[in-house]
Amino acid sequence: MMPRRDHKGRRIFVVRNLGKFDPNLYTMEQLFKGVAMMMEAVSLEPDTQVNGVVIVLDLKELALYHLKPLTPSFIRFGMKWCQDCIPLRLKGLHVINETSMIDATYAIIKNFLSEKLRNRIYFHGKDYEMIHEYIAPNCLPTEYGGTISLGDCPKVEELMEMYGDFIERCKKEMDVINSYGYKKDLTENTQL
Repeated sequence: MMPRRDHKGRRIFVVRNLGKFDPNLYTMEQLFKGVAMMMEAVSLEPDTQVNGVVIVLDLKELALYHLKPLTPSFIRFGMKWCQDCIPLRLKGLHVINETSMIDATYAIIKNFLSEKLRNRIYFHGKDYEMIHEYIAPNCLPTEYGGTISLGDCPKVEELMEMYGDFIERCKKEMDVINSYGYKKDLTENTQL
């Protein structure tokens, strides 16, 4: 999460280091739960409720084995969730450092997207100047031609402190939600 909002007051998220996600250690469901909880927590911010969010998705370290767990049914579920279920207004998804593999994957995914959402997805490749047409450099990390040092971004510990009250309030609710459906041992793929 970037410390500054853009000129329209939108919260900016930069998702990077996806190469560190090991699908052999964590399931897509676990990753999804983490993203869902963060989206719920950020939706408590009044400015974010009104102005929405912009996501910069850096796919530089993404490899084919990261995409293996993405079944068509999971992709469709994820797209349906993005469009109809999250309590946030997704105002833009800016994909950078994508490969031809991502282009092929997007050709499948876009069939599940509404026209409104398709029009909010932008592919920039390695052209960081192009992203500046949508997000000012003073809202982006230096590695994307911006002015913000990643050291100035909130750390996980700071985010937990910022949204800790929300997480505690929702723990009981999340336990109830997680009790529905088929039981699956999520620790079977996790090294403890």
